[in-house]
Amino acid sequence: MPVSVLPSSALDLRFAAVWNGSQIGAHCVSVRPATDGGLTTVRTEIELDVRWGPITMFRYRHESLEYWQSDRLQAITSRTEEGVRPILSRGTGKGRICPARPLGENTSDQVLLTSNNLWTRAITREQQIIDAQWGTIVPLAWDEAERQQISDGLDVDHFRFSTPEWRGSVWYDGPTWVRAAHAQ
Repeated sequence: MPVSVLPSSALDLRFAAVWNGSQIGAHCVSVRPATDGGLTTVRTEIELDVRWGPITMFRYRHESLEYWQSDRLQAITSRTEEGVRPILSRGTGKGRICPARPLGENTSDQVLLTSNNLWTRAITREQQIIDAQWGTIVPLAWDEAERQQISDGLDVDHFRFSTPEWRGSVWYDGPTWVRAAHAQ
C-alpha cells in the first residue's frame, strides 16, 4: 500500500535533542499543506549546542525550506552552520532536483525525498535521498521494521537506517514520527 509523503493537515513536530542525558538543542519540523492548488511548505530547524561549562565545544544550526506539490519535491533551500563556514544548498525543478553545493552539482531524474524527511514514514521506502545539508544524492538502506514498545507505553514500528555518512533509528506510530536516534 503506497504511503503518501504529504500530510493532509498542518503538522508541527518539536523534539528535544539529547546527548549523554542532557538536552543540547531541538529539532523542529513544520508542514503547511497547500491551499488552492499551491505548494506545501516544509520548514526544518535544528539547533545543537554542546557545552563544557561556559565553553561551547560544538555548535550546529540547520534551516531548510522545502516546497512540495502532489508528493513531489519542487525546490529546497537550506543553510547549515557547523564550524565557522556556512554551507548553502539549493535544488530546483519540477520532479528533477539539481542540488547546488560548494563543490559542484548533483542531478537526478528520480523523485527523491531529503534527509530532513523523517517526518514522513514514506522515507522508509527510499533507497536514495538528497542530503539537505550538502546537496548530494546519497544511498539509503533500511532494516525491516520491528514492533517495539517505547518508554511511554506506545507500541511503534522501529526502523534502522544507514547512509555512507551516518546511521540511526527512527520510530513511527502509524504514519506519525515519534522518535529518532543517531547511532554512535
